[in-house]
Formats: sequence, structure tokens, C-alpha cells
Amino acid sequence: MINFLTNSSFYALCKIASITTGMLLCMTIFYYILIHEWRVRKMMPNLKTFNSAPTLPVIGSLHHIAFNINKGATKLLQIFNHYKLPLVGWIVRSPFVAVGSYEDIQIVMNNSLERDFLGLLRKVATNSTLLLQGEQWQKSRHIATPAFSYGAMQQYIPVFNEYASFLVKKLQQFSNNNEAIEITNHVFSMNIDATIQNMTGYKLRSLETENTEVIKLLFKLLQMESMRFAFPPLFPEFMYKIYLFFSGKDKLYKKIHAISKKILKDKLNQYEMNKKREKNQDTHETDDQDSKSLINLLLKVHKIDATLTEKHIRDELIIMITLGYESISLTVCAMLLMLAMNPDIQAKVYNEIVTVLGEDENDVQYEDTKKLVYTEQCIKETLRKFTVLPFTLRRIEKDLLLSDQQVIPAGCLALVSFFTAHHDERIFPNADNWDPEHFSAEAIGQQNTQVFFPFGAGLRTCLGKNYAMISMKIQLVHLLRRYRVTTDIKMQDINWIWYIALRIECGYWLKFWSRKRTQ
Repeated sequence: MINFLTNSSFYALCKIASITTGMLLCMTIFYYILIHEWRVRKMMPNLKTFNSAPTLPVIGSLHHIAFNINKGATKLLQIFNHYKLPLVGWIVRSPFVAVGSYEDIQIVMNNSLERDFLGLLRKVATNSTLLLQGEQWQKSRHIATPAFSYGAMQQYIPVFNEYASFLVKKLQQFSNNNEAIEITNHVFSMNIDATIQNMTGYKLRSLETENTEVIKLLFKLLQMESMRFAFPPLFPEFMYKIYLFFSGKDKLYKKIHAISKKILKDKLNQYEMNKKREKNQDTHETDDQDSKSLINLLLKVHKIDATLTEKHIRDELIIMITLGYESISLTVCAMLLMLAMNPDIQAKVYNEIVTVLGEDENDVQYEDTKKLVYTEQCIKETLRKFTVLPFTLRRIEKDLLLSDQQVIPAGCLALVSFFTAHHDERIFPNADNWDPEHFSAEAIGQQNTQVFFPFGAGLRTCLGKNYAMISMKIQLVHLLRRYRVTTDIKMQDINWIWYIALRIECGYWLKFWSRKRTQ
């Protein structure tokens, strides 16, 4: 009898607890829906002053990119061209204002520090500088900044030269046979090897061993992350985790994190050994050649500040490596393709390289890169025409007055279209053409304001912009000093696909011809 009462009481309590929990959950959800709707209604007077993109119930404007995410960027750009920017769109029941003029981009980027990726990349690197906000972001950026200083660049340049030289030798087997090759994997391998060695001191050697497993993993990762925009039900983080678990694709993320854990473990052991050696020798000197590398800067702080965890370091490395090598590689591939389509411009770049460095295949020094003025024009034009990261999202914290006196209300998102600004005919005449004269001294002299955003703008501009420019120049010097490039691809063949970064759908197919060497 006592057992029966005890069991009955237990089940009764469980039932009451479950009902109470369910009611509290429903009330909480209902409360947040009401709060969200109240905030949206508060924004509506300002939002109604903007043009509006077509929307559907529940999913808002997402139907424009649903079920075909690799064409999503193209569809967005078509909408931006059809409707005058700025315009309002909706992500489910959350509004955003898309801006594309350089005036409005400057206003947004200079007055909003809070990025919003709608959950994108959080499963990869939640604690990276890219995703952190507020004081955490400021602290993380402060730690990472010396990794891109002048002194650090002097340390990275020999690595750029080493891998670029190896890439040149690798391509020799494909030269002079009138057969085009798709160069993406070769350029990507070179850049991921150089980036990982510069940021961590770790030698991956994917170019040397022709092991492209890491590159394939990172590409699949970007595909997976961008795919979420094609399926609105996967927007919530818990839904995405459920999908990954039952599809078995969570293993992809585990493999990526396993690579970063291995690199960090090796560097931790090396770091401790160096510290012991310094202590035994009673000196502060060390033979650690990558003392200015990103991972060493993070480890130094990690040893004295427990809030900088190993997970934070791993996340920082993943983001720096993934986005760093991706953007540099795609720009180099695109520029080689443009030079192949424009042999007269290719000849001018080659002549500048020979004038600055001579025909001997010596390493490129930092001072040399500053003299490659026309080569830099071509790189900038490639970054303009082929804007690798075409969009970013910012959360507006205070009402923001745009150039035409319209107001983006506080709490709204701003979708910044760098691609649209880079194709503004007011600044770049015949913007659809690839023309390095867009960045000639004369053209730049006529531009009295910032109109070019290849690395973002404002306080959150990309830390690695100088790193990227120097790396690209050195690669192009080594490649163009040895080879002349041609292609059968025409400008009209180029269509875009989008996996976080913007790529060319048909690929980067080039023919390499060895230049005649003077005796």
C-alpha cells in the first residue's frame, strides 16, 4: 500500500512537472514572439520608406534563393539591380535593409561594429575574431594584430617565395602542350600550405604530396554552411544540428576540428619545450622562428589568461586559414584568367616584373612588392570585378540616417552589398569590363572618398589585407616570370556560384607556355 502511494505520488509529481515545464516553454516562446513582433511594428514606419523586395508568408524573401543556394548570390544581385537600393527584405519575420552605394556602405560600416552571420560558421568557429562581438572582439583583435605587422611580414615573405617557386615547378609538367588545366587545386594547395605555415609554423605539404584532403574538407564545409540559406527550416541552430546528426555530416566538422586540434597540440608541446630551454639557459632568447606567428601570440596570452581557451585558439586558426587561403586563391585564379583573356595587359604586367626584378628567378623582397604598381592595379581590379566576399551583414544598434535621408531603424539588419558598390558606373565606368585603368593614378586622383571595399571597411576591416596583397604579388611574379598564360574561356562564359565566397562556375582553365629564357 505504501509502495503504491509512493509510486502514485511520484508519477503525479512527474506529470505536474512535465505539464508545468510545457506551459512555461509555451509561455516563453509566446512572450518572445510578442516581443519580436512589437519590435518589428516599431520599425515599420521607417521600413515603409524603402523599396521592398517580393516576399512570401513565413519565409519572407528567402524564396529567391531557396533550393539553389549556389545561384543565390546571382539572384540577390539581380534583385538589387531590378529594384533600386536601398530596399527592404525579410528573413522569416526579421527585416533587413540592403544597401549598395558607396555612400551608404561607408555610413553602415563606420557606425556599426556588430556583425551578424545568422548562425553561419558558428559550428565551425564560434570564438574567432570574425564572430566575436563587443569587448571580446576587441581583445581578440588586439592579440591577433601583431601577426600582420611589418615585422611579421618579413617573416612570411620567404614562405611565400618558397611555395610559389614550388608551384611554378609543379606546373612545368602541364606546360607547352596546348591543353588547358583547371588550376584551382594547385593554387589552393599552395596557399593553404603557406597560410598554415605562416600562421602556425606547421608544414602541411599538400602541394608537395598532392594531398588535397584538407582543401576538399574546407570546400565541403563552406558548401554545408551556405546550404542552410537554401532551406529555411535549418536556420535555427538546433535544427541544423539535428540535420547534421541524422545525415552523418557532423563528421565533416569533427574532421576539421581534429586538424586544428592536432596543430595546436604539436604547437603546445613545442612552445613548452622552448620555454624550458629558455629557463635552463637563463635567457629570454628563443630559436622559435615563428615567434610572431598567430598561434604563438595566442599561446602567450593563453598561458597567463585562462579566458583565452584552447577552443578559442582552434577557432581562430580555422577561420584565419579557411577564409584567408580561400580569398587569396580565388583572386589569384581570377586574375590569371583575366590576364589570359587580355594578352596586352599580361605583357604590361610581365614587363613591369622584369623591370623591377629582372629575368633571373630571384626571390621577391618586401621592397620589390611596393614597386609593382601596375601589377597592384590588376589585383585591385580583380578584387573589384570578382568580389570574393560579396556581402556582409551588420546589426544596427541605433537609428541610422542614410545618404538619402532614409533611416534604418535600431534592431534591424543591414545587408551590405560590396559587389553592387564595385559595379557602380558613377565610379567605375564600364564596370562589367575588367580594366586595370579603373585603378590608375589618374582615376584614383578623381576619387575623393573610399569607394572600394575588398577587405571590408570601418573598424572591423580585415586584419590580413596587407598579407593578402603581398602574397598575391609574390605568387604572380613567380608564375608570370616563368609562364605566359592563355585560355579558351570568354568573358560571356563566366557565371557566378556562391559558397560563402564567390566563384566562377565554369572553373579556371588555363594553358601555360614557358617563356624563352635569355642566355
